Amino acid sequence: MQVFKIGPEGIKKIKNKLLIRILPILLIGVTVGFFIGTANSKGKASSTDLLPFLVPLYGIIIFVSLYRALKRQKTLLQSYTLTFSDNLITRIQLNTPEISINLNDIKEIGTLKDGSLMIKGNNSKDFICIPSYIDGFAEIHQRLQQVRPIDVNNKLPFWLKYQILLSVLTMGLMVCVFVVNIKWVVALSGSIFIALM
Repeated sequence: MQVFKIGPEGIKKIKNKLLIRILPILLIGVTVGFFIGTANSKGKASSTDLLPFLVPLYGIIIFVSLYRALKRQKTLLQSYTLTFSDNLITRIQLNTPEISINLNDIKEIGTLKDGSLMIKGNNSKDFICIPSYIDGFAEIHQRLQQVRPIDVNNKLPFWLKYQILLSVLTMGLMVCVFVVNIKWVVALSGSIFIALM
């Protein structure tokens, strides 16, 4: 039995990558929230009096939330364990169900854009993603290559492929719900927003 884990270098790379992804979306979200608040306060008493208090408060809330999210992500990554036994590959991670796939039941092995490996089993729940920064990645790659040829151009699931686009669409739908006064637009936007969530 062989056990593989993500080391400190891999965790550092993932944290940096996560920050690069989160910060633009966070800035867009804050801008959209400010826009919605400004649009809803038109025609009412001036709400700019509260800005000197709200901006630092929101800054602190965002910083604390980001810190906690990164800490939680680090805990998840430290708990990631990939185990190869004679005829089974198992992925164990905190707060997620354990996934075991029999090597004979592997339907497809592919690579993602960042070089990570994706293993699909016969069942739709049998899906293991192996990050490229895991310790011993070359050995894992070689071992999986012996089980089944690895596809280079693998099709990602829809929600992974368009993750950023779906985030921006969700924010746009929120703006429509809070800012637009046309009932059918609000109803349609709200329904799509609920479906996406």
